[in-house]
Amino acid sequence: MPKEKSKKSKAPKIDYFEAITTYKINLKEKELQEANEELNKLVERNFYLKERNDRLNQAKEQNIRKALQDYKNYTNEINSRKRCERDDVLCELKNLWAFKESLDKDLLEIRKDIKNTEKEISKSKRNLKYWHDFRKSGSDELEAQIYLLKKELADMNENYEIISNTLRNSTKSTIDQIKRNTEDVIEKKNKIVAEKCLKFLDKDSIEMSRENEWTKEKISVFSKELNVLQEYVADLEQENIKLMAYLFECNSQEVSIIRSVISNQFLDNDNLEENSIMNVDLNQLESVRPKSALDLTIKKLKEIELKYTNNDEISRREYDSNDEQDYDDAKPNQKKLYLDGHKKELIRQSSVTDEEYQAQHNTGEFWPITQEMLNSILKSK
Repeated sequence: MPKEKSKKSKAPKIDYFEAITTYKINLKEKELQEANEELNKLVERNFYLKERNDRLNQAKEQNIRKALQDYKNYTNEINSRKRCERDDVLCELKNLWAFKESLDKDLLEIRKDIKNTEKEISKSKRNLKYWHDFRKSGSDELEAQIYLLKKELADMNENYEIISNTLRNSTKSTIDQIKRNTEDVIEKKNKIVAEKCLKFLDKDSIEMSRENEWTKEKISVFSKELNVLQEYVADLEQENIKLMAYLFECNSQEVSIIRSVISNQFLDNDNLEENSIMNVDLNQLESVRPKSALDLTIKKLKEIELKYTNNDEISRREYDSNDEQDYDDAKPNQKKLYLDGHKKELIRQSSVTDEEYQAQHNTGEFWPITQEMLNSILKSK
């Protein structure tokens, strides 16, 4: 404790006045420091503003130059333009007045159209109101009337159909009766006339007339047979076309089979003398080998020929039975045409000449496969 007291006693003592002055000095130093800082800020601000003013002055000068250049260009353009005179102004004013008058006319027309549409709308509203009232009040009565009228119309249609059917049937029956009567009368008259004419003719002329009747009947029969043969020929042509197409397909198949046989005949290390194709038994391969297209076509042609021969035999039997019946029904005094008639040779078609062949070949209507070729194939088989 005595040592501390000695230290405090050695420190200099400060008066009250000195302490106040030192405090004031410190305050002034702080204020001076703050003033220096503000001064530095103001100096920096002044430098920034000077640079800004310089930039603005440069921009101002550029804008002034640009404005002067634009003004010069504008003045040059105005000077180069045609000068507007009084006549031009009057013409433009007249055009403006005409445009305004046309607009006024259009407005008047539009107003008229609006009035007309308003009138139509009011009229349609009245009609709509009328029909609404009508639907509410008078629709039931009209529905009843419509139902009755529809019923009457249906009855009238039924009656009309009944009457029309009866009249149609009656007219048909009367027409058929008239036709039958007329045919009977004509046949009777023809018979009477023929009998009267035969009285005044010789025996030879009578025979000739009967032969003519017989020939007419034969002609009708031959015409029927001709139609059957034409159908037969058309069917044969169609079958020939199908068979030729099948023939081409079978030929391609046979070629592919032969190619596969030749390619797979020998292996690399096979002995050609032992396993040659000459030592293969053909009877063993006969069951495996498919039929050729020619065999199939011949088989098909035989089936078609048998079908049409059966049809021809049936038609001939019917014709022979009809002839026998006509022969039995003949009168005993009449001559039997089958006994006393003469043979008639059939006219066969002549062979095709070279000119006809060339003409058919040029027109494209010639069929390369003839009946003689097919008959020769059938005979050879």
